[in-house]
Amino acid sequence: MNSALLSSKKMDWCTPQDFFDRLNEEFGFVLDAAATDKTAKCPLYYTPETDGLSQSWDRGGAVFCNPPYGREIGKWVKKAYEEARGIASDMEKAACVWCVLNRVDDPRFPDTVLEVLEAPYQFAGYSADYPVLPELATLAADVLKRYHAEKNGEENVGRVLPAEYLYFTGDGRNNHFTIGWKDAETWDWSLHNPYDD
Repeated sequence: MNSALLSSKKMDWCTPQDFFDRLNEEFGFVLDAAATDKTAKCPLYYTPETDGLSQSWDRGGAVFCNPPYGREIGKWVKKAYEEARGIASDMEKAACVWCVLNRVDDPRFPDTVLEVLEAPYQFAGYSADYPVLPELATLAADVLKRYHAEKNGEENVGRVLPAEYLYFTGDGRNNHFTIGWKDAETWDWSLHNPYDD
């Protein structure tokens, strides 16, 4: 094996065009998330200057990413995972949990988390069979701890969504929370973010 392939001295190995072409034939890439002006495989691409780690990858189609190798690879893996899951912000994920708990506390909705989640036409895509990822379980446990502290009379527990917000929609990048069904005005994220996003 070529020892250069195992080295992190060169960080920008270019994907062979014929290999990319075969992948592109199947997936129809619209964005190259980690390119240079010389190596870009798609008309739309991010360079080190435009920083694919800080940009949204949601450009209406499949994303190609051959990230720079070396010590930074973990950041690229995390970014790809977050983009694939949709919502990257822990604060926004926590707000979804708060929204469920807000419904539990509202007399118009069921009294338990499971009943709220399983209510028809409420949480699209929910299934009890889906695995719960450890980081999401940890985040949900954190929100429940804050919720119970608030119920016990503590103030400033780190609530990220006011109690009157009962509805939300997502666009693949962000969640938008409202007080009423189909309200145009959404939550402005003015509460303190207790998470390190």
